[in-house]
Amino acid sequence: MLRQSDTWTEIIEQADIDILVSLYGFLHDSCLRDIYISTREFVDKKLAMHFDNKLTASLFFSKSI
Repeated sequence: MLRQSDTWTEIIEQADIDILVSLYGFLHDSCLRDIYISTREFVDKKLAMHFDNKLTASLFFSKSI
């Protein structure tokens, strides 16, 4: 089941992918336009690198009307 907030739809399992693809007409007359991937790694003031191993991916689809 797709979990949706005001701005995000979370994709967790294959069923979520199936729903998303069906919403976009199985990508007929639509396409995946942009993908953005963000990490939360950073270097602190002491030049130590920090990792949390979490990625956020944003996918933007375009669909003809």
